[in-house]
Amino acid sequence: MSIEREIEIKLILPDGDPAPLLALAPFRRAPRILHFHTRYYDTPDWSLSRARAILRIRCSGDQIIQCVKMPASNARPTDRAEWERPLESDQLALELLPPSPRHRLEQLINDQPLRPFATLEVTRRIWIVAHRGSQIEMALDSGTINANGQQVQIAELELELVDGRVDDMIDFALGLPLGPGLAWSMCSKGARAHMTARGLHPAAIKASPVTLSPHLTSAQAFQEIAWHCLGHLLGNYRLVIDMGDADALHQSRVAIRRMRAACSLFSSMLNDAPSRLIRAELRAAASALGPARDLDVLIARIHEDIGAVADYAPLMAQLEQQRRAAYEHATALLNCASFQRLLFQLAAWIENGAWLNGLKAIDSVEQDLPVPIASPNLASTCAHELQSRYRKVKKAGQHFQQLDAPGRHQLRIEIKKLRYAADFFGSLFPGSAQCDEQRKPHQAFVDALTRLQDLLGELNDLATGREIDVGAMDSINEIEQARLTLMLDQALRTSGRTEKQLINDATHDLDQALHLPRFWRDQA
Repeated sequence: MSIEREIEIKLILPDGDPAPLLALAPFRRAPRILHFHTRYYDTPDWSLSRARAILRIRCSGDQIIQCVKMPASNARPTDRAEWERPLESDQLALELLPPSPRHRLEQLINDQPLRPFATLEVTRRIWIVAHRGSQIEMALDSGTINANGQQVQIAELELELVDGRVDDMIDFALGLPLGPGLAWSMCSKGARAHMTARGLHPAAIKASPVTLSPHLTSAQAFQEIAWHCLGHLLGNYRLVIDMGDADALHQSRVAIRRMRAACSLFSSMLNDAPSRLIRAELRAAASALGPARDLDVLIARIHEDIGAVADYAPLMAQLEQQRRAAYEHATALLNCASFQRLLFQLAAWIENGAWLNGLKAIDSVEQDLPVPIASPNLASTCAHELQSRYRKVKKAGQHFQQLDAPGRHQLRIEIKKLRYAADFFGSLFPGSAQCDEQRKPHQAFVDALTRLQDLLGELNDLATGREIDVGAMDSINEIEQARLTLMLDQALRTSGRTEKQLINDATHDLDQALHLPRFWRDQA
């Protein structure tokens, strides 16, 4: 049996107030109102939760539905695999599931007992709206999750595609009052129930692996990569707003960087006006998050070696004040209507951008002409791009020890692009799955670039730290500012590895990385 899909966008109402929504035309009609009682199930070792699987029984009136949800096989954050079956009683009946999800559940359960761990009480108001030829169900939910002796309030709007196109549903979302009161969220009710029951807080997530089929066109490959990057961003940005989470801020920046790197790798087909606008707005968002991340790194570096030395207390107080202001700015940006619109415009652009109708793909380095978008050999096209990026790193790294801070920063940018290209395209090359004596050539190459990127990152952090104006955020006089500036310089000199040590290590690692086997060479 084929996988049954749920195609949905979840928008949370952080303040729980639906009034701005209910004032809109689509919500003025009388809704259908349902009351749900839901029980969630898992094993004693939380094997379903760890696999991001949801098993529940939902009762509404005389209707009882068993539902299993699992991550979708594609990268689109709107999609989940879902199997619903009616029950005659409120007891689990896994035998009613199709063979594939039943087998997967049995593997996860591994003969352990299933137990209810949380309940959900929800009032749902439902409207069906037609938009650009598609039918969309709008479900406005309010209620409580009960687990582990706690109650968690929920208020959210779910848009589910009943019939039609995903980009129509995204376009409909763009017409809603997006912003602090209505925001895209990837955290499902089931995931929140799991976290409440286990006493956990949401945590930052890293990018998931990208697996490309060699039969994709360049446009389809970019689309798959871009969905991965957007999902990575959606999985982190709310934690910055809700918790001021430093890891989530870092991962949000990484997600944007990966998206921008993907755009650069496929730049020859992204030359239309909407693509240029998307790329400009992504660059602006990344820049706005930069100061908070720079201060996180700087403060951690000083703390690691200097610790709580009393003499440095005034400096640390000043840096902490700047960090708070930087986080306030970053949070305000991520929470604003402009950023929410960017998320949905980015999704619409990925799903159905004008670039999908283009005739060009990645520029071939070996030829002066671009490769056709319908080229049957995606691996060859991507190998040419990897080779191009490799040459740029090699050129930028010449005479590395003579490079100044801006030169090293530019080299780091080129290394990031090469590393992300290796991440994105690695699955296309058979050689990347063959092991040498110690590790896969592809992984060895990525690991070497990662180490080199980290070293250059430390050098960049030193340069950035020296540019911090310690008197910018407080009314301190010129004498105090001079003293704190010297303290910062001294702290940077005595914490962590010195600039000379970092340059020597990076020189060695750059030489090693450039002499590793290039896993794409057979295809270039």
